Amino acid sequence: MALIIINYIHFIFIFIFILLLFIILYKHFLSILSIFAIMNPIRIAILFVLINFCVAYVSDNVLNDLSKYSNIKAFSSLAPYFKNKSIVVAGIYAGLTIAIATIALMILYRMIFYVYLPNAPSTYVVFFVLAYAIGYAMDVIIYKTNIFDTLQPFYNEVGAGNGGALSFLFSLVVSFGLLQFVKYLTM
Repeated sequence: MALIIINYIHFIFIFIFILLLFIILYKHFLSILSIFAIMNPIRIAILFVLINFCVAYVSDNVLNDLSKYSNIKAFSSLAPYFKNKSIVVAGIYAGLTIAIATIALMILYRMIFYVYLPNAPSTYVVFFVLAYAIGYAMDVIIYKTNIFDTLQPFYNEVGAGNGGALSFLFSLVVSFGLLQFVKYLTM
């Protein structure tokens, strides 16, 4: 229990450090983000993929901690996967998986609506339904091909498909919030 508290205190200190750095470099940060302020759909789509990568990376680090210190079987079944990989490598794998899914989703969505991301409340529903389907399919593919070799205990515990789809939806929702925040800062 003490290790969990120490880890999260560590994350809080890192977050506070990044926040202070952000406050200090605010004007420079805005000039960097102003690249994305021009409402070029390609730039916004690239930024959205990068944000999703970062969200997946951080989420995977949290799952790593939960696999070590949680009594919940779904989380502890991830321990063999994280035991064989460094936290950085596992996070990069998660980020790349979500980035690939995000790119596939945006391409499919563009084929239907001629835009990369939803721009009206009613189109978010379609976007998230497509995202669920892509996340489900990718999770089943990962399970069937055994790309990540030590995930079998996790899939035996929770099954393939639904967990990947919900993880992808979580990443998208958080990323949409962060994308709106970036747009707000640059406007």
